[in-house]
Amino acid sequence: MLEYQGFSAEYAIVPSKTGRFNNHECLLEYLNGLDGFIRTKDLVANLPRNASGTLDCVWRLAVPSNFRIAFYVKEFTLKAPNQCAHNFVEVYSGDTSDKPLRRFCGLTANDVFSPSNEMFVRFYLSDVRSLNTTSISALFSSYTRLKNCTQEGLFACGDENCVPKSLACNGRPNCPYGRDERVCSVGQDTIVNFFASGFAPLVSIVLIVLIVVSLICSYTIRKNNCE
Repeated sequence: MLEYQGFSAEYAIVPSKTGRFNNHECLLEYLNGLDGFIRTKDLVANLPRNASGTLDCVWRLAVPSNFRIAFYVKEFTLKAPNQCAHNFVEVYSGDTSDKPLRRFCGLTANDVFSPSNEMFVRFYLSDVRSLNTTSISALFSSYTRLKNCTQEGLFACGDENCVPKSLACNGRPNCPYGRDERVCSVGQDTIVNFFASGFAPLVSIVLIVLIVVSLICSYTIRKNNCE
């Protein structure tokens, strides 16, 4: 059993329904939460002792219907990088019968942004014994795109991405560039409310204009005094 903010998941690795004893399959579901982690290390404890053959697992991720899913890859180490027939990760917006948004089987993996509130992540190993030398960790997070995140309950990431305000200052970077965590050191509630209002970019522009005008005025006064 796995539990996280807003959801719980229970799963087991079982032999494939195809009857091939050495094909281990699993489905993990994280439903209705705002964010969470998926990790390959969580699979190790559920493998049968002395397991062999292939491993084919799918994480089904779902957030509230008014959000989409951002998939931030934190760690990506495959046993056999660039050997795509032996190990890979695929990310889907719909179910795994659709064409994947991205497929990763090299040395690195990029962040993925789903156009819907549901995402499927497939992890495949041709040899389940290589799971101990494979390490994949990713944060999935609710987000939406708006020009101004002025809607109540949203935090402005500063790039037209908005995340639920409750995710700000939770110790996990839910914004693409981690803005929701950078504002947390001093006056947390006040700063979070300010950035969540969506007016932070406008205020920043006004301050820059005032600074420029002040510098011009200072230069003009000095020049007149010299003359």
